[in-house]
Amino acid sequence: MARRLLRLTAKPHLSSSSYLILARLIAPATGFIFWSGAAQLYQAEAVGMASAIVSTGMLVSMLSGLGIAFSIVRFLPEAASPVRLINAAFAFLTISALIVSGVFLLGLPWWSPELRLLRQDGVYLSTFLGFVTASSLFTATEMVFLSRGQASYVLLQTVLTNGSRLILAVLFMQAGAIGLVGAVALSVLASVLVSFIILIPRLFPGYRFSPSLSGTKLRPIVAYSMGNYVSNVMTQLPHLLMPLLILEILGSEASGYAYITWMIAKVLAVPGIALSDSAFAEASHDPARLRPIMGKSVLLGQMLTLPAAFVLLIGAPWILSVFGAGYRLEATGLLRWLVLASPLMLIANIYFAYLRVQKQVIRLVLCSGLLAAAAIAGSAVFMPDMGITATGISWLVTNLGITLIAGINILAHRTS
Repeated sequence: MARRLLRLTAKPHLSSSSYLILARLIAPATGFIFWSGAAQLYQAEAVGMASAIVSTGMLVSMLSGLGIAFSIVRFLPEAASPVRLINAAFAFLTISALIVSGVFLLGLPWWSPELRLLRQDGVYLSTFLGFVTASSLFTATEMVFLSRGQASYVLLQTVLTNGSRLILAVLFMQAGAIGLVGAVALSVLASVLVSFIILIPRLFPGYRFSPSLSGTKLRPIVAYSMGNYVSNVMTQLPHLLMPLLILEILGSEASGYAYITWMIAKVLAVPGIALSDSAFAEASHDPARLRPIMGKSVLLGQMLTLPAAFVLLIGAPWILSVFGAGYRLEATGLLRWLVLASPLMLIANIYFAYLRVQKQVIRLVLCSGLLAAAAIAGSAVFMPDMGITATGISWLVTNLGITLIAGINILAHRTS
């Protein structure tokens, strides 16, 4: 099995996946170190305010992205002028980030009065706007790297960002909450500047950051982006709404048990997300090899996921005991159902990448919408009788449904 794994990872997009998996694991690990260290160096009030601002900035950045990152990967390989497309995407994202940030800031008195200092303090305001814009551009530069098969640059960018913010947090510790926010914002901005000045010019000799919307046909790109944007939001909805749903139906204690358990299970999703991103980029360069690329991604993904899933399946009670006896008693069933769903979730992620390469945006939106609606509805219906375990069963069943749809769709294309 080890030799088979080595042969598979020697393939270009699969070796890229190893860099992506590392990057996706490093980011949350260093994030944990960052906020744990902040709790030791800063006042609790400062950490609370800074974490709220950073989380809000990340949400605003995600909302302002409008799916442009997917378009970079899909359209860059076939662009007549790649540099012009890159700069158009950067310009679009910058404008979108500033507009969405402005709308959010105008509505602060209604949806987040506690963050009113973002409007009242010029330093906080400029830092917040810079963070949202830089975060949007950060995601776009990652996709530029992926489109050129340079996932190692994604890893480098991740290490640079997360390493520098640890240093900056120490340097800015006397500044309070704005010091923490500034450390995060400046680290993202620094990595984006490195990408503009050093990394992207290595991929596109002579590249110069000059954002402009002129000279690029944006209509097909925007249509594709919006479809992917809706799909991406749909796939995130179960993760975002499930804690609120559990809180309303079962109460805060059950919500706490479920939140930690879902976070543990998300580790198993890392290979699937990394492989689907890498396969999407590789197949966008060579759509004729779409099925072989996706097939090898599924195979490698299962080879990585299944052993870890087996360990979590058997060790669920002991792993949850680390967080307390209540977690072991209340959440073992949930964790096991989520673990059983992980191989199916991997297939669903790669199938969504398949649809993106095929530009089947309507099918992509319908499938992701079905995934979200079925998972949320199933959980809401069965939670009163089954507790938090119902969320895991619903997640398994909905991912099984997407897997069956994927199989039927691909077989239909093969026979047609």
